Amino acid sequence: MHMEVFQERVVAEKVELDDKREKLCTFMTGPIFAVLPEDERMRLAKQDILMKDYSDVLGERIAAFPSASEVCAGRGYPVCTGNASAVPIPPVDRTARVLADGSPVPLDYSHKQLRSDGQQLGYVVLTKDERNKGFVRPFRDAYRHIKCGKITTMGRAIAETYARDPNFYNGTFCSSCRAHFPIGEEGEFVWYEMDGSTGSKVGA
Repeated sequence: MHMEVFQERVVAEKVELDDKREKLCTFMTGPIFAVLPEDERMRLAKQDILMKDYSDVLGERIAAFPSASEVCAGRGYPVCTGNASAVPIPPVDRTARVLADGSPVPLDYSHKQLRSDGQQLGYVVLTKDERNKGFVRPFRDAYRHIKCGKITTMGRAIAETYARDPNFYNGTFCSSCRAHFPIGEEGEFVWYEMDGSTGSKVGA
């Protein structure tokens, strides 16, 4: 479909912003971040929140475009929340999987080894092509751990995997507790919605 120049710019701006935030999230889960002074970690965490808010507003603008799902398709933002696509979404293919960094899933499951901060060396996601087939749930990249009350944000590939296949995972990580806990109806996490409200259970 045809887009106005300003609409193209909004989509491109969101793609660029999400890419930068993805890199920031990756850095914040790495070993260097863990040894930074507390004040600097707080500033980076604040930067992440502001970037998410900025991205959410751009997403709302894109969702309001006519035929928003077509606008987003193929431009790094496969499905917009707010406008449901009339095109049926094909069943998910769970065999189409890689690690979040795009590398193959190790046959020896070595990616499941834990780092000093409690996270795994790598996390499995659906491939980009599989995620681009369409989301069955809204794109959300933050959740709250019910037990500690803290919010954890995740990288785009993992967030898109949840949106494509809500039951792909059986557990997730709390960045405050530095440990993994179960998800689902009986799980310990709820979605942190774009407007700051509490959403449904993660993985339910």
